[in-house]
Amino acid sequence: MVVDDDRSWREIHQMVLTEAGFEVTTFSSLRSARSASAGFERFVIDGSIDAPDDGITWAKELTSQGKKVVVCSGRNVPSGLKSVGKGNYKPRRIARLLR
Repeated sequence: MVVDDDRSWREIHQMVLTEAGFEVTTFSSLRSARSASAGFERFVIDGSIDAPDDGITWAKELTSQGKKVVVCSGRNVPSGLKSVGKGNYKPRRIARLLR
């Protein structure tokens, strides 16, 4: 599952992950993603989606449930969460972190 309010980032993540062999479903809001998240095991979440820290908060919740989560953000991500910066985006790193 990819969750980002920026369409271009959703498309980039979808392309990269599909090429890496993942089946990808995208969402533009945290609310819609949360309601559809049952059954998903891997997540790429925009750390600042919907409001400051909401993406981070959900990423922490999912991680505590044993889900594989990568936060993609242009700002600092708390320790304990796997992350990829939007400023130095490395596509292969996201796929590697989700395996």
